[in-house]
Amino acid sequence: MVDSMALLVAKRAQAWALAAGSTLKMRGRISPTMVAIRGGQRTAEQQALLAAACELFDLLSSTADGRQALADLGLQPLPEQRKAE
Repeated sequence: MVDSMALLVAKRAQAWALAAGSTLKMRGRISPTMVAIRGGQRTAEQQALLAAACELFDLLSSTADGRQALADLGLQPLPEQRKAE
């Protein structure tokens, strides 16, 4: 059973990404640095939300409970993070 806190954090990260007009399913193609440098059509607030969502995604990807929470939401950690543990 996945830690409920990890699942809540994963849901919040996905909500932030959605509020920024993106999704964490695209995490493999975006990074917090890329968001900051190439904001595109996003407002500063949306850029901050998406960058924070990416950081939470990475943090969750570093633990077994976090990876399970991401999987429960249909998300998968980046391959290099999956190997790191």
